[in-house]
Order: sequence, then structure tokens, then C-alpha cells
Amino acid sequence: MKKVAMVTGASRGTGKAMAERLVRDGFAVVVNYAKSASEAEQVVSDIKTGGGDAIADGGWVNSQVLLVNGGLAY
Repeated sequence: MKKVAMVTGASRGTGKAMAERLVRDGFAVVVNYAKSASEAEQVVSDIKTGGGDAIADGGWVNSQVLLVNGGLAY
């Protein structure tokens, strides 16, 4: 089973760098964003182009998030 990491603020800056690093370390990544949907989709596209696995998920993460079989359940 592949490890999955959710990175908040991953559409740019430090969050983006963290997501890219986790992908290099073998994780699938959930690129979380609050407002930057197009930037998040670009990060996902770049990750997939490089052979990684990622999805974008918009919204605030303010409670428990459960990752199940690569999908999200709130």
C-alpha cells in the first residue's frame, strides 16, 4: 500500500516544495489549497508529469481528515 500525505498550502511556496519532496520520497500527495485552484492543479500536473501520484483538494482542513484507499473522506 502506498503512503499518502496531505500537504496544506501546497499550491505554492513551502507547501509546494514539501509536496514535491514527499513525492520524491515515494508518497502520493494530496495538494490542498484554500484559494489557488489553478496553481494547485499545475502542481498536480507537474507531479504527474514527473511520474508521481497527486490530486488537488480545495478547502480548509480544520478537523479530522481520513485518507482511505487514496480517496478523501471528511
